[in-house]
Amino acid sequence: MPDLQDVLNRVENTERKYDTNWVRPLSNAYVMAHARVRDVLDDQRKFDALVADLLITAVSMGMGAGLGALFAKTTLKSVAADAAVNYVIRRNMVRTFNAIAAVDENKALSFLISRGWDEAERRLSAQAKTAVGNLAAPRPGLQAALTDPQIFQNRLATYVDEALIAISSVAMDLNESDLPAETKERLAQAMLDSAVIRNAPVTPVFPDERVGAQRLELGIYMTLIMDSDRFVEGTGFLMGGAGAMRWDKGRPINVPTGHPDYPRAYSRHEISGSGAAQSASLEAGRIEYDQPGRKIESRIDDLHEAYYGRPFFSGRSDRDELVRAERVYQRLAGMTAPAF
Repeated sequence: MPDLQDVLNRVENTERKYDTNWVRPLSNAYVMAHARVRDVLDDQRKFDALVADLLITAVSMGMGAGLGALFAKTTLKSVAADAAVNYVIRRNMVRTFNAIAAVDENKALSFLISRGWDEAERRLSAQAKTAVGNLAAPRPGLQAALTDPQIFQNRLATYVDEALIAISSVAMDLNESDLPAETKERLAQAMLDSAVIRNAPVTPVFPDERVGAQRLELGIYMTLIMDSDRFVEGTGFLMGGAGAMRWDKGRPINVPTGHPDYPRAYSRHEISGSGAAQSASLEAGRIEYDQPGRKIESRIDDLHEAYYGRPFFSGRSDRDELVRAERVYQRLAGMTAPAF
């Protein structure tokens, strides 16, 4: 059976795995995608509106790494907590949120010890408990990581350091406790079986960082498509063969196309009077779509054709286009709840 010293010995090798296969490829892809998206959008306001989505998309693509799921959870919480970030939860993030929600931030220790969580916690010092708890805490100053990709890389590296310091603190506290030797061995095995150590990436999250950047970039453009629809409602009248409708500016639709709350087009009328004096009052609702612009459409088609062998756009903007964007985004991001 392994002992707690074996856990401490494993930390250095685990850190190298994360640095080589998670921190560097993910952050380098983010740097390239960040620059390319800024260039293609060519509009600071559009870029500012999407940059938080780009960050969330990046961390969601890294959730498969053992520590990646917990980092995604803290990033999402930081987005929600940072008043400086102008971020709205839109339909493209629903699936991400569902996957990240599977991570219980109140049991961060379960990422470090696969079994015996309660037993281990009772033997930990306040310092070790704080180190573990900080792994699930929101991080202030997220805006800096959005505007400077290098800061994102630094945050990834720092998070790995903090996680492995927490592992070492837990292992040392347990090793110095009065627990029986058999119990220590059992907890040592549980730590070696934990998500952070067992699922430490052995291959890069993006084997080709350039392709990874394109994957991120196409994913973020899909969020533009998924956010392009709005529900418009109007009222009007019809009388003597003539009539008019007045439409409002519309409201954004913040659920996926398959959601029960996704609005449906409708048309209603109420007839009054008779003969030449007959008239009808009208009410209607419809879904309208915004166009992303020719430059963005061209880039989307290029990226989509490189991945799937055909352009994305079919020459019309409708519900089918949104459904395809949702499917592409899901495939690119690989958004399934991680095992832990």
